[in-house]
Amino acid sequence: MANATCCLEMEGASVHWVFTPARRARETLVGVAEIAVHVTGAQSRVRSVEFVITLGDLEHLASYFERHVEALGVDANHSSHVLIDQGMGYRVAAGESFVPGHSDQFTVRVLLNVGTADSGSRVWLGVECQMSPAAALRFAAQVREVVASVRGLDA
Repeated sequence: MANATCCLEMEGASVHWVFTPARRARETLVGVAEIAVHVTGAQSRVRSVEFVITLGDLEHLASYFERHVEALGVDANHSSHVLIDQGMGYRVAAGESFVPGHSDQFTVRVLLNVGTADSGSRVWLGVECQMSPAAALRFAAQVREVVASVRGLDA
């Protein structure tokens, strides 16, 4: 498998995840995530440290967004728990859909682990934007394609 990329498109920013196979572990990838801000006058990029992620954790990331979109259909004020991957590379929090003037969108916050301070504590940087349910489901589908691709190679 060559590098696989998934992109979470939000209003004003995107988060690109790049995955490569881990050398020794089946069902495990090495990931790096990068936030790109697309706001006039505030072009910026933030990149995470490398992290290890299992295919199971990737499936959890996909179902996190799928379940959030489903829950918003029942309760527009629904906020999902914060999702932290086991490799500590990122945190995701999907929030309510009440955004003035954008009832077809919900709030999402992504934090990336960008390194360790001299004191030993992790440093997180991130973005909070609105996104559409359709964009969330496209991202979930991309993540599932990566998982299927890796599992297909192992067959």
